[in-house]
Amino acid sequence: MARAMGAAFADDPLFAWLFPAAESRAAKLEAWFGNTMRLWPEPDKGHLFTTDDHAGAAVWHAPGSWKIPNRIVVRLLPRTVRLFGVRSFIRMLGALSVIERNHPAEEHWYLEWLATDPPMQRTGVGVALMAPVLERCDADGQPAYLETQKPENVAYYRRHGFEVRGEADLAKNGPHVWFMWREPRT
Repeated sequence: MARAMGAAFADDPLFAWLFPAAESRAAKLEAWFGNTMRLWPEPDKGHLFTTDDHAGAAVWHAPGSWKIPNRIVVRLLPRTVRLFGVRSFIRMLGALSVIERNHPAEEHWYLEWLATDPPMQRTGVGVALMAPVLERCDADGQPAYLETQKPENVAYYRRHGFEVRGEADLAKNGPHVWFMWREPRT
């Protein structure tokens, strides 16, 4: 899963900004996702979905559990700083600050990551990885939320009921982000 996620996010504007060296970006992301997914999301607070062949992954957080607990941040910190380097790590903290300030206060399911290995994109993997939680959202009357830095993803998520709720730049000369909200379908 970490390899597929690293490859899927290698062209993401946020990660291109954090890791300017394109030739090493996917490997760094694979290592970072592998490290992060061992600890997060916690089993009782979210879901990590993947396909049988690990061509993609989705990380969903249950209502009220989207923030990473400090004890997990502390465990992830040393390896994250080594992988990112100090400069990129500081940039990431600034970007996360903007994302946190814009995160909705209402109860919702949070799609933190949705990734499909590039050769498998446009084959329904992403739809299959979103479906279990979106169906649950609809059945329980719960909204869903996500952010995206890729302009082409805005139309993709709109097809699945998400609408842009806000936008921001993650830093001066940094990537742009769209905040998207999905009301439950009845």
